[in-house]
Amino acid sequence: MENKNTDKQLQEIQQEIEEVHSDVEVIDKRLDDELDRYEQVIEYHKMTMRSAPLPSAEELEHYEKIQPGMAKEILEMAKMQQDH
Repeated sequence: MENKNTDKQLQEIQQEIEEVHSDVEVIDKRLDDELDRYEQVIEYHKMTMRSAPLPSAEELEHYEKIQPGMAKEILEMAKMQQDH
């Protein structure tokens, strides 16, 4: 009699584990979907616009990292344009 109860309890536990596993898969899928959605929103908000004759100091620094001497060239071009 005790063996039947133990088997029944084990089956119930196994069923609960399977239900939890299924719930975890559903939650994981929802989290992945939400993460994708938030990544799209973040990418959308990365764009910046500005209207100035020269790049910002941060932008000049990036140009300089890409091509040493580029920041100086940009400043010289701006100066030449101003002289016209």
